[in-house]
Amino acid sequence: MITINETETVTLKAASAKLRSCPFCGSADELILSVNAQTLNATAACHKCRVTMKRSFSGNERIRDLLEDLMAEAWNERRG
Repeated sequence: MITINETETVTLKAASAKLRSCPFCGSADELILSVNAQTLNATAACHKCRVTMKRSFSGNERIRDLLEDLMAEAWNERRG
């Protein structure tokens, strides 16, 4: 079983609020959206009917563009 700390729980709840109800059972209360920033893997799951969708966004052009923007923003806002 996966253990999730309190900070991760808050992050999961905020991300999961972005999901529409489950297309299989209609549940909106037991959905989890999880993203691993290191591997660029993501999972969306319904705990009620146990449906899981996994995707890898490694090499995705939109992700590369977002990372470039984030890095430029971090560089330009640096304090030193």
